[in-house]
Amino acid sequence: MAYDLDIQVLDIEQGTFPTTTVVNLYSQPRAKSSLARCSDASTRLQRLCLPRNKPVILSGDWNKHHPDWSIKNSLPSDQTRHLVEWLREQGYTLLNEKGVPTYFEHRARGSTSVLDLTFANHAALAIDATKEWTIDNKLSSGSDHHALCWVIDHGSKEIENITGTKYNLKDTDPVAWQEAFTTEIATHHDWWQSLCNLQQPRSPTELDHNMELLTEAMKTATAATTKEKQPSKKAKPWWMEALGAVNAERMSLCQQQQAHIAQ
Repeated sequence: MAYDLDIQVLDIEQGTFPTTTVVNLYSQPRAKSSLARCSDASTRLQRLCLPRNKPVILSGDWNKHHPDWSIKNSLPSDQTRHLVEWLREQGYTLLNEKGVPTYFEHRARGSTSVLDLTFANHAALAIDATKEWTIDNKLSSGSDHHALCWVIDHGSKEIENITGTKYNLKDTDPVAWQEAFTTEIATHHDWWQSLCNLQQPRSPTELDHNMELLTEAMKTATAATTKEKQPSKKAKPWWMEALGAVNAERMSLCQQQQAHIAQ
């Protein structure tokens, strides 16, 4: 864990594929104290124990200038130079194209800079975890920074119904469901009162426990107020033998037409 308000660490898990770690950071450009200026998020990042043999992607607003990515080839600060050396030692590759701006100042002078950067390690590049990486101005939502976008796609995989039961939710009475949920929550009154106190700090284990209790309460309310979905005897798979035969016949006709044109 980063335990840092300027750093977010997200682990993405899918099936049997390796866990992909995405680290988002914001390096404050104008820290108030000298201590903060010497140790911004990019410096604190280097103290994290990030895996080297699993996919890791570092991305965010770095607020750094370096000849590897900046529009101008001005000399970098010592802090930035040490950062780039650390990234190279750890095996990270820069995805930005040199000189392509990501920051567009809103003020009249309208200066541009390359401040938003994405780095990926060897393991992330090997599985193409930054597929279709691009700078997208349409997702900036009025910000003077354009969004960095990419796709993590290991292929689609069917997700099983974790409840084990399918329900016909469209016929559920919302009021009845809310009453059932409230009744179930009341059986854990002290826990619920504690959960409603947003000022109370909670450990990761406590958060997991809270999530389990909420999930069970919702499942109980759904089971009490919602009918189970029964498969219809009239339901047919969309692809049937008859449809396959029609498709084969059409393919045959197309081939005959192509052969006729060729003659």
